[in-house]
Amino acid sequence: MRVLAIANQKGGVGKSTLTAHLAYAAVEAKLRVLLVDLDKQGSLSLSFPPVGGATPGLMASALFRAESPDLAPEDLGGGLAIIRADDTLALLNGGTQDAERRPAKHLEALASQFDLCLIDTPGAIGF
Repeated sequence: MRVLAIANQKGGVGKSTLTAHLAYAAVEAKLRVLLVDLDKQGSLSLSFPPVGGATPGLMASALFRAESPDLAPEDLGGGLAIIRADDTLALLNGGTQDAERRPAKHLEALASQFDLCLIDTPGAIGF
């Protein structure tokens, strides 16, 4: 799985929009795409509404926990899945050692299921 993080240290520059467009282009190219919304604002999550009756899947804040998440990403159909932003992202403060490395480890466990992982980052890098 290739991983592409869309990052800029300023908000409102089009990170979520670019991530959404890249996702649609990748799906058209027949790639299996995982979207990860790490921005507490959740704009990318709002761009991909839940499929009718779908149950919520893995949430972004769970990627920062030490233990492996027990949920799968939410399947949006058509080769697209999402790990949605949640309110707990706003509470992360960097007080836990190695927390910034945990998302990569947890996403690596999903690598066999996806060809491309697109990560929408917050406007301020770091906790």
